[in-house]
Amino acid sequence: SATVVQLPDIPSPDDKSRYLVYTGEEPAPDFDPYWDNVVILAHLNGMNGSTNFPDEKGNEQWHVGNPVISTDTYKFGGASALFHGGEDRLGWYIDSEAAIGTQDFTIELFVYRDSVTASENKTLVANRNNLPSTGGYTLSLRSDGTVALWDATSGSVIRAESTNTIIPNAWNHVMVSRKDGVFRVGVNGIVTTGVTANSSFVAGTPSLGRYPQSDSSNARPFIGYLDEFRMTVGVARYTEDYEVPDREFPRRGPPSLTPPLTN
Repeated sequence: SATVVQLPDIPSPDDKSRYLVYTGEEPAPDFDPYWDNVVILAHLNGMNGSTNFPDEKGNEQWHVGNPVISTDTYKFGGASALFHGGEDRLGWYIDSEAAIGTQDFTIELFVYRDSVTASENKTLVANRNNLPSTGGYTLSLRSDGTVALWDATSGSVIRAESTNTIIPNAWNHVMVSRKDGVFRVGVNGIVTTGVTANSSFVAGTPSLGRYPQSDSSNARPFIGYLDEFRMTVGVARYTEDYEVPDREFPRRGPPSLTPPLTN
């Protein structure tokens, strides 16, 4: 059976070119069914050396140190964000209404690192407003190459940790999700289920590469490349093993559907 999809941005309702019929034999249009739940979508593309990291949802960006757009390696779009360690970090200001709170959520990105051997964990994504943190979390790459979500709402405890490791000198998809209180982490399509906890995460300012605040002596800065960062609130996109995304995340929701045309 065919699905009739109305294309946007064509003014005349009598123009039959406004309609496409998808029979299932060709690729479906590229859209995100959860677009309204996306809080941040940063493709991390641009000119080599740029310090502009726009968010498709329009949130204001900020950065500290010297994170830059690099065309040396990338997963999609011809560029990625390069972090040198030290003070390097970048993020986006989000409204309090976009706070995760106790809702379902998904945070995901692609990670490239030359080596996974290090003396300490490295910060991929963090939302820690102060130390000791209140309402914060950290998604970190550990020295053994596994990935873990640290919950700092009451102390600092691991809610989920991966069983598989990232691959050095390659792009790796990393995600953390929560569905009905159950935390999960995933590396390259393999999901590990963690504990159940209704921790309430504040809005804050999600930061890539390091803790957001500048006064932390334990910020565990990341060295390497990050690409295609997406944060979704209200939806757990991955609750079991999954196929790794093979293209940039869509930047629009589904088009409107109309009944089939009749003569």
